[in-house]
Amino acid sequence: MKNASEIVKSLQNLPHFARLSEYGCINALLNALIPTYRRIIKYAYLKNGVLYLIFLTTLNKHDKENISTTIKLLLGSVMLKDKLLQCKNLQVSDIVCKTDFKPPSTRKITYSSIPHYKERSKGVAVVLKDPTLQKLADEIRSIIEANSAS
Repeated sequence: MKNASEIVKSLQNLPHFARLSEYGCINALLNALIPTYRRIIKYAYLKNGVLYLIFLTTLNKHDKENISTTIKLLLGSVMLKDKLLQCKNLQVSDIVCKTDFKPPSTRKITYSSIPHYKERSKGVAVVLKDPTLQKLADEIRSIIEANSAS
């Protein structure tokens, strides 16, 4: 009598279940990474021999290269061959890092009416040489004085 793990392993070797072995290999690779890298990887998938890593946050170029180099070293490592048995048939030609980070949307505040504040300034006398500017300054000062009186 076969147990469940033997049945799953035999199913993974069938051609139409090849994705299961790829999925197991990708999970084994991600579990071999350090926890800080594991936390920022949202998911990974393999397509046409290219391993795509989707991150939760934006990363700089150095970090992306460091993660892809680490995964390439894990695939070629002799020490981890026994832990990554399901990866022996995996052919990865390139590793592409993408970001699925969406910044929080800005919340727009809509007012039912325009907020109105009580005028606190008293109006200051301004002396200008230009008569048109002096006239405008006096009009502004009279509006401020009228609003502060009420």
